[in-house]
Amino acid sequence: MGLWGQDIFYSTHQSFLSYRAIYLIVLDGSRTLDDPCQFDQYLPGKSGQKTARDYLRFWINTIVTYCKGSQYGFPKIMIVFTHKDKLKHSEVETAREQLYGDVKSMFQGTPLTSHLVIEDRIFVNAKNKNDPEMAKIKTSIIRESKLQPTWGQNLPKCFIPLELEFENLIRKDMNVITFDDLRKINTQHPIRPLTDAELKVFLKFQHAIGKILYFDEPGLDTHITLLPTYLIDAFKSIITDKRFCKGEKQKEHLWNLMSQKGVIFKYAIEKLWRNGKYQRFEQHKDYLVAVMTHLDILVEPKDMTASAIEYQPTFTSWLAWYRLRIPLDTFNLHPSPTETLP
Repeated sequence: MGLWGQDIFYSTHQSFLSYRAIYLIVLDGSRTLDDPCQFDQYLPGKSGQKTARDYLRFWINTIVTYCKGSQYGFPKIMIVFTHKDKLKHSEVETAREQLYGDVKSMFQGTPLTSHLVIEDRIFVNAKNKNDPEMAKIKTSIIRESKLQPTWGQNLPKCFIPLELEFENLIRKDMNVITFDDLRKINTQHPIRPLTDAELKVFLKFQHAIGKILYFDEPGLDTHITLLPTYLIDAFKSIITDKRFCKGEKQKEHLWNLMSQKGVIFKYAIEKLWRNGKYQRFEQHKDYLVAVMTHLDILVEPKDMTASAIEYQPTFTSWLAWYRLRIPLDTFNLHPSPTETLP
């Protein structure tokens, strides 16, 4: 399960989904679109048991909704089915026809059809790297990349030295730098140093294509995340599905506290990031927490007292995830006498 597939991070999608990308939705082809999902998660607007059809519709709508600013029919969304190895050889083609036929009929007659890449009808055994259909995925991505509206787009040559320097810093395990660091790097520019305004144009472009993360907001514009997975790993170290906390007592304790009270103390984050594999986040702890607050993963209460909580997961991402098991008092919210909670 990818990070952004976890329901607690749904509210961050608008910051990470880009119309410049090609999206790949992977589904279990050994099951029909209407079989109940084995691992049920919260899904906006859907109660009860969920199916692959529900999640497919949700993800396609999410991608198209948050990837505005492109031409009609973009971004492209590839649908790939896996677990071919679970079927008998004689069943594969029948299943392939049924699965892709169902996907096509789901969106037929809607604008969403123009975004789908399903004509290749890829059905793979992901355990077998020599499965010829694995190569078809790469071929399809290359083909669709060349059809992107941004393919062949002219870019300023003055960006190239900075891009190369960023790659060099990543190789040295420097995942986050400050804007002042960038200014120093910029002074060594072989053509001419860029102005601060031009540097921000460069950073916003790099952010748009997913190479870095840069938020041009007060309090966040002082730092640049060179490796997006660094920020993602920091998120996962604190907030994730319970199944990913097993074997880590400190994370399990945090998870239990958040599930029961919907709160997390700042000192608990600092303690977690001082130890072991999470120590790499400690240096940039203030920036990382600020980003999580900016993305509405955490909320810092305005009324702080000696016994007040430091950070409180948001109503939208946490209350929904726990299906209202978090005490409503935590959020100063109370259902009306006639309101029925699920």
